[in-house]
Amino acid sequence: YKAVGGAGDGAYGEGVEYVGTATVDGSGDWSLTGITTLTTSDKVTSLAIDGSNDTSEFGFNAVVVGPMVVNSTGDQSDANLGDGKCYTGALNTQGLEACTLRAAIEEANASPGAGTITFDLPTSELGHSSGVWTITPGASLPDISETATIDGTTQSGWTAQPVVRLDGVSTTSASGISLSASAGLSRVSGLMITRFDVDGILVQAGADGVRIEGNWIGSNNSGSSTMGNGDDGIDVNGADAVIHGNVVNHSGDDGIDVLAPGATITGNYVGLEADGAGGSGNADVGIALFADNTTVGGPGAGEGNLVSNNLEGIEVNSSNNKIQGNYIGLDATGLLDRGNHSSDGIEIQAGSNNLVGGTVSSESNRIAYNGAQGVEIRGSADNNSVLGNSIHSNGGLGIDLQGLDGVDPNDAGDGDPGPNGLLNHPVIDSAYHATGIVTLSGTFDVPAGNYRFEFFTNTTADGTGYGEGETLVGSTPMTHTGSGAEPWGAAFPGSLGDIITATLTECTDATCTDFDSTSEFSNAVTVTTNLPPVATDDPPAGS
Repeated sequence: YKAVGGAGDGAYGEGVEYVGTATVDGSGDWSLTGITTLTTSDKVTSLAIDGSNDTSEFGFNAVVVGPMVVNSTGDQSDANLGDGKCYTGALNTQGLEACTLRAAIEEANASPGAGTITFDLPTSELGHSSGVWTITPGASLPDISETATIDGTTQSGWTAQPVVRLDGVSTTSASGISLSASAGLSRVSGLMITRFDVDGILVQAGADGVRIEGNWIGSNNSGSSTMGNGDDGIDVNGADAVIHGNVVNHSGDDGIDVLAPGATITGNYVGLEADGAGGSGNADVGIALFADNTTVGGPGAGEGNLVSNNLEGIEVNSSNNKIQGNYIGLDATGLLDRGNHSSDGIEIQAGSNNLVGGTVSSESNRIAYNGAQGVEIRGSADNNSVLGNSIHSNGGLGIDLQGLDGVDPNDAGDGDPGPNGLLNHPVIDSAYHATGIVTLSGTFDVPAGNYRFEFFTNTTADGTGYGEGETLVGSTPMTHTGSGAEPWGAAFPGSLGDIITATLTECTDATCTDFDSTSEFSNAVTVTTNLPPVATDDPPAGS
């Protein structure tokens, strides 16, 4: 019903005009759409009728809220909270009732329901320059406390990059956009958010299912480190967040911090500008995972992230995460050195059952030019799989199971404890070439079970004499009986002079489709011409 408040009714009303009927589902929810007789600021109420035709009292009044259109770069508050209309009581530079971003958030918070904030800023507004409108709050904006959409892509001039900039240079102890626990399912898209001294976007605990898409956070694409936010670019404390297509750069701490489970992080540039090459990175970690079941990247087109030019690329302190299809330490072309400059491409500090890469080529990460290890697994981390990746040109080992200690020596029976069980690496004894086929042989000394061997070629050998793994050229399952060093062999297409390395990964099933721990890389061996061995007891030629 269209409602009117009666004497003594307070926030409860009376129904003066019937507008429709809805059926309640099994969860107690209902919805009614397509009502044409209501407009912005109208009040609505409802009553319930059960199967026995018993009728309730009228419910709480709700105000009809239309899209709130920000048409002023000013910072004034809303003049009449709760009326469903964004209006500061002043006029914008075009003589229209002014709606600022602050007023729009205040009105969205005061009006239950999913509010939508769009933009229609005229070029005459203060702060417009070169096609970008800058909004400069004088203090923290209100936390968003209701489900809301803030959509910067609605501003004229938007194409594939933000044209509305939210700049925190005049604020203290503020995040750019902050979503409180009651703001679950909100969406923030198409904004530039720069120079706030806390986070660019803060998703508080309880704000589940938030989407953050297509923003430039800490960047105006100039490459200037002065555009960064003081703490994290995006700080995620609500579950099941979707972080897609953002540029996150120049943060004082981490680029993206994940402290609640179930996040999906795809298609972001973390540590580089929108051109995929410039910028000076985030001060600490590009993407930090402190919660389980996070997906970073993926095998599909546009799902992989670019995580480069930070102190460290991706840090994992949780379990059951997938890291697939990303460029870590490269530019957007995959050709140029943009290494995470002081530490690892990926560092797994704790947690288990994390998957880096996969058995399908589109799941492979490219991990190169990082200051320390390509992938480091340390501390209590166990049963973490590193499969099918391209790992090369890093400052340390391709895979290091203890971190900064060099190649771990194999031990008889492989009983030593440590990260990933300090799984012994395979040993390559020979690599011969004939008629386009490389034939390998060697030994492996591991607990009884099934293993996946992966073989790689490399442009150059690592200085340690052991490997990284630049190009995956083959894989095969093998079984070990648990009786010490046992022989293995493999053959695949290759060339004379190839530099070969290998890894092995524990399989948890007979078909090697599920995996646990991966070893460090083997010794690096250069493929030579196949010369059959001569037995020492053969008689001399011609005798």
